[in-house]
Amino acid sequence: MDLIFSTPLGVYTFFCESGMLRRLRIDTPEFYGISATRNGLVLSHSGIDNARLTSHASYLVSERGRVREYGELSTTESAAELLQPHQVESYGDFILVANSGRNCITAFNEERSAVHYFPTTARWDIGPAERKANHFNSVHVEAGLVYVVAHNYQRLSTVWVFTWPGFELVDVIGTNTVWAHNVMVRGQDLVVCNSASGSLYSIEEKRDIWSVDGGGFITRGLASASGLLFAGLSAVGSRGDRKDCDAAICVVDLDTMRTIERFDFPGLGGIHEIRLLDIADTCHGGPVIRVPHRLLEQGSAASAASNSQCYA
Repeated sequence: MDLIFSTPLGVYTFFCESGMLRRLRIDTPEFYGISATRNGLVLSHSGIDNARLTSHASYLVSERGRVREYGELSTTESAAELLQPHQVESYGDFILVANSGRNCITAFNEERSAVHYFPTTARWDIGPAERKANHFNSVHVEAGLVYVVAHNYQRLSTVWVFTWPGFELVDVIGTNTVWAHNVMVRGQDLVVCNSASGSLYSIEEKRDIWSVDGGGFITRGLASASGLLFAGLSAVGSRGDRKDCDAAICVVDLDTMRTIERFDFPGLGGIHEIRLLDIADTCHGGPVIRVPHRLLEQGSAASAASNSQCYA
């Protein structure tokens, strides 16, 4: 299968069979979310160095984030309604964004006007008196429900469930995870990245169901199709180290939850998001993602992942 993934400073395509890695010709970081509309590829951009967001004062002057839609001929963008945007997902005529810095979910309608949904009274991820809020980082819509992951800093992470389009609260689901990201609906179960433990966690079973071999990585970014799950790995380090830390992608058999392959990307930067190219992705909604030809880097492609490992 073919993938597209983001790091703070780049968006890449990766072809698993050949090991070919290519960087897209886009130079407006920091990058995070990846989705698609009928107009083209959708990315979220923070517009700043996220490592600078360390205090309430820094949040007050940093609301520069946007979503951009990259078509074959042109690029359109939203107003700067976002602060440290994380995951994005298109749904019908809407683009939903985990607007992490504002501690809310922002929905852009067909005209790309924004509506902000605040699940709590907190209006900033780091508020007055430096009080930390929920750090909502992931959003997924399925069967009329919106699933939102709250990282919650050093508290246990939770999954919030809302109706769509009314955005009425249905449930807040507790987990035994720390720094959780992503949510995959799997039958009656929800699977999230137990990021601090470098693992994947089943909410139904209340336990980790997969872990990275050897440790040293956080899990962030999920994509899935045809019985395979792709999990993003980023080397453990400070926020400032994320731009050039080692990264990897593990391929997991969903029936056995065993790692069947791993692709390593030394020094590429932490993986923020993974999506599948040209086929439907059961971890995400919206149209199939296709990359406009104008975004592909000219000249020879970058080298393949340096250390692909297969596991029996």
